[in-house]
Amino acid sequence: MNQGTIAVSTSPATASGVAAVCASLEQAAFVTTTFPADGIGGRAMEAAILAGAFMGVLDFTLAELACDRLGLPGGAGPDRLTAAAIRGIPQVIVPGGLDGMLTPKIADALAKEIAEKACAARGPTAIVLPRIDADDAVMTAFADSLQVWLYGVELVELPFKLDEPEFAVRAAAVLLRLLGRPSS
Repeated sequence: MNQGTIAVSTSPATASGVAAVCASLEQAAFVTTTFPADGIGGRAMEAAILAGAFMGVLDFTLAELACDRLGLPGGAGPDRLTAAAIRGIPQVIVPGGLDGMLTPKIADALAKEIAEKACAARGPTAIVLPRIDADDAVMTAFADSLQVWLYGVELVELPFKLDEPEFAVRAAAVLLRLLGRPSS
């Protein structure tokens, strides 16, 4: 296993946050490898995690899960978001890349799927949520569903929007804590 490499999922919609995550992790002496959340990238990331290439995962972009659920191109299949859980390595899950893709009903079902996969993890796992506006019915349904289905998984709610640099820095700090490393 590479003792200093972290896998990070990305997309054009989450690129600025992912850049801040990678900068934070690299400042803490980790190497980051990004994978596009386009179906192919998600499958490649899961395979590399299973092969032991990473010591942690910051899954910042979950668009592939939504694509699978909606039957759209770009899905990565049913094993997406399972490799870190199987390997028992620290992982942080962020609902990036879901904007505009979901209805409240789909958001509820997707949150249940994510919670089930996170709860099956053998290693430390946290889900980090951005600030949710009161009128955002989709993300409210997502967060409410996570509250119902999560057990044994840390849920961190931050007072920042997903595209704010401080959100990404704090998400990286959660992963550093799970890795047993202080953030700078």
